[in-house]
Amino acid sequence: MVSVNDTQISHNEKLKNKLICLLFLIFVAFSFSWVLHVKPPFTSPDEVAHLSRADALRNGYVYLVSPDSKINSGGNIDKSLDIFRTQYDRVIRNHDPSLPNELKNKMRSLHWSGENKFFSMANTAFYFPLVYSPQALGFSLGHLFNLNVFTTYKLVSALNLITITILVIFAWRLHPIPGPALVIMLLPMSVFQFFSPTIDGLTFALAAFLMSLFCNLLKNEKNSHSYAKMILLCITAFILSSSRANLLPLLLFPLWLFIKTKERSYLYGFIVTSLLVLFWTYFSIKTVHDNGIHHPGIEQIDVLKHYIKHPLEVFSIIWNTISNYGTIKSYVLSFIGVLGWLDAPLTDFAYWYFGLFIYTIFVINIFSKNILQRKSETILLALFSVAVITLTFCALLVQWSTFPATRVDGVQGRYFIIPMIILGYAIMDKPELRKLSLILSAIMAVASVYSVHLALETRYF
Repeated sequence: MVSVNDTQISHNEKLKNKLICLLFLIFVAFSFSWVLHVKPPFTSPDEVAHLSRADALRNGYVYLVSPDSKINSGGNIDKSLDIFRTQYDRVIRNHDPSLPNELKNKMRSLHWSGENKFFSMANTAFYFPLVYSPQALGFSLGHLFNLNVFTTYKLVSALNLITITILVIFAWRLHPIPGPALVIMLLPMSVFQFFSPTIDGLTFALAAFLMSLFCNLLKNEKNSHSYAKMILLCITAFILSSSRANLLPLLLFPLWLFIKTKERSYLYGFIVTSLLVLFWTYFSIKTVHDNGIHHPGIEQIDVLKHYIKHPLEVFSIIWNTISNYGTIKSYVLSFIGVLGWLDAPLTDFAYWYFGLFIYTIFVINIFSKNILQRKSETILLALFSVAVITLTFCALLVQWSTFPATRVDGVQGRYFIIPMIILGYAIMDKPELRKLSLILSAIMAVASVYSVHLALETRYF
């Protein structure tokens, strides 16, 4: 029998959660509008390619093509988007503080032409298009309501952030995001990507959603809604692993749940999801034409075949890369936040502040009895984190490095955010420190947004 006191506590808890959710939404809306004011379009790495892929999806390009097998794979985009991109390329390449405002006024008079042109974007061809849905929806609405290109860009950014916010809220409802994972999601680099209309921020949020869903299913093995959640787990794992090759280990979550629960539905989910991802990966590798962007005349599939046959060479190249102090330092700095096209750094104090913050949160929670009670899950998730990092180097060795290579090129700190989120869930946090973690996270959120605003304002204005 439920007592009156228990009912009152439950009611108060619901009110508190609603208040936290409301404050979170207000903070996100305010922060987004404040940062967007100093963030010119296309100032996030690969933003041009990602937005072009989204507009190509609006035009019906579920997968990318190469018209004559000589041009890099791509699709048709509106000519006005290409003009928009070309104009803002001047902002990226120059340090003229008058340019952003000048272009903002100019681009408000640029409307969609209704005419298409082919645009190559082979570096996005391997990503399953479902991850571009929010951006493609934004472009569709921009065309439907005849919005100017600049307003459409802001709409696309807003829809992307709304999707991210919804995913984070649902992740929290399924299983509270642990303090160690939360601080990773609140780093300036994470915040910058959340506010950019690319798939980076979206995949960060999807990773947190997947992890919370996984933890929820582990905790409630016989829950009546577990079948629906299992399907949702498989869909999310598919979206992530088909849009980021280094996230293939996430396909093993349903298999792990099958081992733990003996429920065959998890095994079937694992098999079907894995086959779909393998099919998409094989299809994209066979159909994408990239002219060997970083190794002219040699297709990526040929580079991949070489390294599969010579695995020791791969490990030697990776070791040669990570054993360099300057390289590791650049990873750490860009992990915390080197914004723009790696030309908008934070202040020196900010790097020390956020670095010590992460270190403190992780160390406090590593020495926790909670870890000892869930040893198998902790080891599993830690191994997944290491596997994702290793595959990140392997993917960029094939896609972004010269051939033959002596080191892996193209690795940036933001590529370690998802594996660190996974590691954050492995560590979890001490229940008695939950309130303190939330307070510290709130402080870090404010500091991150301020740091992002300051870095962008200094670089572009």
